[in-house]
Amino acid sequence: MSMWAPADRLGEGAPAEVVAAVGEFAMRLAAEGRLRDGRQLRDGGFRVEPTEDAGRVVDGPFTEAKELIGGYFVVECESVDEARELAMGNPHRRIGPVLVQPVLPHRT
Repeated sequence: MSMWAPADRLGEGAPAEVVAAVGEFAMRLAAEGRLRDGRQLRDGGFRVEPTEDAGRVVDGPFTEAKELIGGYFVVECESVDEARELAMGNPHRRIGPVLVQPVLPHRT
């Protein structure tokens, strides 16, 4: 699940109670053995756009973004309903959307 919010509500602008609640949410998922990964994302990303030759590097992940991805969790869920329930319980939803996206298994 990705956590989005207006740029001014992330990082230093995030309400302290939401930051604390998201940390507790992550600790609970870890204690339950369902959290596979999760991190807060830093400013300073870039993207590579396709061109006819080698590509072009552009500052920032999105040029006109009013919302940014603040972080992500990779969570093990048995069903879409379970993923929906976890997303609804994520305290971050108080300041921005929570995106749930299935991940394809690795091919060996």
